[in-house]
This record gives sequence, C-alpha cells and structure tokens, in this order.
Amino acid sequence: RAVAAVVTDTPPAPPPVASHALRLRVMMERYRGFRTFGLLENKLLSHSLLRRMGLTPAPILYGAFAAGALGDWPVYTRAGMLSAIRRHRLGLEHPFVLKPASDGTNFGVLLLDTAAWAAGNWTGEKVADAAEQFLFRGTSTWGQWYEHRGVLLQRLYTGGAPPAVSWPRGMTEVNVLVQRGIPTFVRAMQIPRTQGSGCFDVLLPQPGRAGAPQGWAGARCIPAPACPDALAVCANYTMARLRRQLEPQLSIQAHALASIFGSDWLRLDVFVGHPARPWQISEISYPSHHNYPQELRDLWAAGYGYNPDLTPQHAPATAAANPGAAPSGRPVPHHAAGTGHDARPPPARRGARYRASTDPDTAGGGGASGQAGPPRMWRVDGECVAEALLRFIRVDPILFATQCFLCGRRPPLASRPPRSAQ
Repeated sequence: RAVAAVVTDTPPAPPPVASHALRLRVMMERYRGFRTFGLLENKLLSHSLLRRMGLTPAPILYGAFAAGALGDWPVYTRAGMLSAIRRHRLGLEHPFVLKPASDGTNFGVLLLDTAAWAAGNWTGEKVADAAEQFLFRGTSTWGQWYEHRGVLLQRLYTGGAPPAVSWPRGMTEVNVLVQRGIPTFVRAMQIPRTQGSGCFDVLLPQPGRAGAPQGWAGARCIPAPACPDALAVCANYTMARLRRQLEPQLSIQAHALASIFGSDWLRLDVFVGHPARPWQISEISYPSHHNYPQELRDLWAAGYGYNPDLTPQHAPATAAANPGAAPSGRPVPHHAAGTGHDARPPPARRGARYRASTDPDTAGGGGASGQAGPPRMWRVDGECVAEALLRFIRVDPILFATQCFLCGRRPPLASRPPRSAQ
C-alpha cells in the first residue's frame, strides 16, 4: 500500500514535444543502424535508383567505391579518376565538383572552376589526393553502419550559364522538405555558393488541415536568420516564378521518392534555372539538420497519431493500416514510414502536448472537410523493403552488408593503399 501511494502521488511525466533536438536524435538512431539509409544517403547508390525510376539526377562523370565494386559502380583506382578528369577536360575547360559518396555537411567537397584551377595550380594528381583523404581515412564521420565509402565527379550545374540567369534571376539550388510524399518547405539558395550567398525560405501549407489554403496558393516567405535580407529577396523572387521552376516535377518526384522509400521525412535537393540544362536532382538525404519550423515537426508527429496541445495517449492501430507511432531505441523493422517505429508514444519531453489523432485530415486520409491529406502510413517489414531496393539497383545484399565501412570485424579501409597499388 505504501508503494502504491507513492506511485499514485507521483506527478505525471511531462508531455512530449517534437523539438528540433529530439527529431534529430530519433532520426539519427535510424540513420545509423538500418540498410535503407545506407542506400538513400549514398550518392552513388541513390543515383542508380533515381535513374531506374526514370528521374533526372545530375550526371556523374566518374564514380567508384573504395572497398570494391557495388552495383553500377566499379572499385576506385587512381588511374580511373585521372582518366575521367582528362577525358572531360575538368578544371581546364569545365568547372566541376568532387564529392564523397557518403558524407554530409559539405565534408570533403571540392569545387573548382577554371579560374580556381589555374590560380591553385591544380592537377589531376592533386584532385586524386583530395579524394583519397576521405576515401581512406580511418574514422566514420556519422557512425552510419552501412556506410560505403565512395567518390564522384560532376560538372557544376552553373557552368556555361549566361549572367542573365544568375541569382536571383532564376538559377537556383532548392532544398525541399518532403513529408509523407508532399513538399512542405523550400529553401532556395544562390549557386555557386560562397560566404554570404543569398537564400530564402518558403513555407508551404500543411496538407490536410481544414480551412487552410492548399498547395502553392498558401505559400509564404518566412524569416531565415542565416540568409541575408531573406524576406526581401523572397518577395522579389516571387512565388509564381518559383512555382513555375519547380512544378509539376517537384510534386511528382517527391511523391515517387517518398513512396519507394516509405519515407515520412525526406530532403530532396534540386538544381533549376539553367537555360541549357534540365531540372536536375542534386541528392536526396535524411534527416537534414536544418531547424525547420515547429509546425512541420508537429506535422511529423501527427503522422504517428499525435496532435499538438492535447494529452498523450496511444495511437490507434488497425490490422490493415497503422499510422505508426513514435520510435523506441530498440531495433525493429525500420520501414514503418521509413524510420523504424514501434507502437509506443514518444518519450516524455517538456513542451507541446500530444494525443492520439482521430481526425482523418490530420491522420492523412482526407476527411469530412473534403481536403485530401498526406497518404496514411503503412507499417511494413523494413528488411524486406531494403532487400527489394538493393536488388532493384542490382546490388548484391550480401556485398552491401559486408563491404561497408563499419560492418566488418575491422574497417576495411584502415589506411590508404600504397601508391604503387593504385
């Protein structure tokens, strides 16, 4: 009885909140441990997937993996990289970018136009040296279990464009947040990027909210502290111009990508505005470290059966379709909406309260208001889906699970191979 009294008198746990920090912690747990994210976050493997889907990724002039051939891509050799640089006249005639296949936040990225190539006395050998710095380093930046070290060379999207289409007149990199297949947030950025480059943020209406303007009709500029004079630049750019550049490709491709990955949260980066080049997908990524508006994090939580400003309860579930629930730390099939969620509510956190959602609009199935919301999330076996995706891009699942940087008994690339072996 004494124990019971103590339990009864204990105040309830604080309600959960979809904070920026909690979102990143939850998503990075999935990112680090499951196969789908090893594919989605790898620029070479995702390029193979995009091409097989009939989408338009930015062309890769040279791509290779450090530990061994995988799918469409060969094992890295120094001679192969040097040959590609010479064949495509990179640096001498065409600006280009060197990227790691599996790192984010611009780590290892080398961007060279013809002026920088000449001023820095660059050569193919120096570019290969830069590539091998990240290909063969002995540590993992993000701790992703299924990381596959690789390298790629691409021409700069802006190469050869006349000044008339430079920022802010239309040639732009656009980072789009896709939630359950629907674009909800756009960051437009000046390219090529330098310190102090222009950018602005656009918030699209939350899908399925009764009474809210739908699609681009309700798009609005929002403050972007990291962008110089963002609201004025956004107003001058105009929503009509941005929509013409992005639609209908954006909605079509966002839905296709979210569907094939089963993704509740996805960032789609695209280049637009070059007069001689089509829309190009730069990359897809998860979870994105951008600090998105609170209402978008609430929308993410609502997909798992929770509404803001109410009390926490378990999310409803049916045998056929389950909108999911917030994640726990234990490994479970991770393709329930792309992030590996089990049937428990979020851990307690101070802030906005949640309850189980019974509103069909918020849950994603449309409703009495007649407005279609985002698709309802279905819970499926993530390992089955991951294997299907790998076979779709002709990657042997066994190689994928044994050639990765962390999944062997020791990292397969503990040191750079001697020059004579390259």
